[in-house]
Amino acid sequence: MAYYPLSILFIKRRIIVKVNMRTRVRKGLLYGFMGLLMGISSLPGQVSADSSSPEIVWQKEAGDEQIQLTGILESSNHQLSIGGLNGVRSGYADQGYQAFLSRWDDQGNLTWSRNITLDNPIGDKPVIISDVTPTKDGGYLIYGEYQSFFYRYNQVFLAKADRNGEVLWAKNFSMGSFKGLSSVVEGADGSLVFATTLSYAGQVHFIPSQVGRMNASSGQIEWTNKSSEDSGFAGDFAATNADVTPEGDIIVSGNIEGAVKLWKLSQSGELLWSKPLQLPGQVKAVNDGYLVISPPNYYGATQIEILKLDKAGNKQWRLPYDIGKVNQVTENEDGYLLAAARGLFQIDASGKLLWSKDLGKKVAKSIQIGSQDIYAVAGNKLVKLVAANSGGSDNPGDPVSSIKFDSEEYSISRGDTFDTVVTWYDQNGQAVNVSSSATYSSSRPDVLTIDAHGNITAISRGTAVITAKYGNQTVSALVNVY
Repeated sequence: MAYYPLSILFIKRRIIVKVNMRTRVRKGLLYGFMGLLMGISSLPGQVSADSSSPEIVWQKEAGDEQIQLTGILESSNHQLSIGGLNGVRSGYADQGYQAFLSRWDDQGNLTWSRNITLDNPIGDKPVIISDVTPTKDGGYLIYGEYQSFFYRYNQVFLAKADRNGEVLWAKNFSMGSFKGLSSVVEGADGSLVFATTLSYAGQVHFIPSQVGRMNASSGQIEWTNKSSEDSGFAGDFAATNADVTPEGDIIVSGNIEGAVKLWKLSQSGELLWSKPLQLPGQVKAVNDGYLVISPPNYYGATQIEILKLDKAGNKQWRLPYDIGKVNQVTENEDGYLLAAARGLFQIDASGKLLWSKDLGKKVAKSIQIGSQDIYAVAGNKLVKLVAANSGGSDNPGDPVSSIKFDSEEYSISRGDTFDTVVTWYDQNGQAVNVSSSATYSSSRPDVLTIDAHGNITAISRGTAVITAKYGNQTVSALVNVY
């Protein structure tokens, strides 16, 4: 199954810190008090990375900064199909992005690319392309809108291009103002499941969202589940998104008359069940149930939550994370790989964070090929990463080398400084202090800094991930600043 517009992630643990001697007594009292508070109120979802994050093998640019890559999918013959937006402007001052279609080999070499524009079929207003996503047949889905004759009444469109960039069809979704597509997902059979947003037709009249299924070859809509008692969507239904389950059914998240709910539909659109939902957000179908991912509460915020449900829609766990908006979730053998605004994150099936990787820009999408190779698109770059070997093993005697911080999580108050210890374990389990030889980085320099010796200085309240690298080994830990 290929995954389309979505979006997720982060963090907890015990406090073990190694402090400088000059502040040992003062910090001992501080951390004793903080430990008491955290024992009462710590968040179970706040876990720190205890495994080595993947190593970046290479980064390749698609062009200048005007290009923003938005989607990636493995195609045939070790090729990667990648879509994006090109900020070349022509014709109108408010002309939108061109669609950037491309193919790359697995070594990061660009083998083919094409920029295309779409014509407005009802006038001379510009077409605004907002997303380009590859499909399993080697083609591309292009989503956007163009202005209608009436103010605010934009025509929303979805177009399909073949592997050579030729547009096969374009479908309009034109009902009311502020209309949009909240999601489009490709099913295992190649069909497309879509959900539209709630729109307006006058000051007080709403046009409810629709959930439907399209034939990907022709663009023909096979069915839509409109607002009705039988459909389960009676009233002012606003869809957050829809996704396709491994069995081919459809799961929908949204709200109706202010109540947040989850709906499950059959492949033909028949309502199977609906349930109240504890968390507003986008739903992602996984093999053993569903993930519901809340967005950040406001612009610039990075805190989100993830709710895990079983296949019947019953709660299994709900945890907070500090990772920014989640753009994609990919299920793998370790759990769930999250492409988010603050980087790549791997959590296990229980929600525990295994590792994180800062790529410098928000990660639009990512895929994993096999057990180790990870490809991600961030900004105008394609990045290949290789999952670390057992560098995060809890047993230093394992027959591989590894490094570890002296704690999985640190806590510190603003203005304070303390030093970390990084230990390298060789293949025989022999421990060596490599703190002075490792290189360090902080995911949030505005929250804390870490110098070349591993000394952390807290600047402002928040949460950051520190990373140490020694040779080809990398390890991360969480730091909470109070």
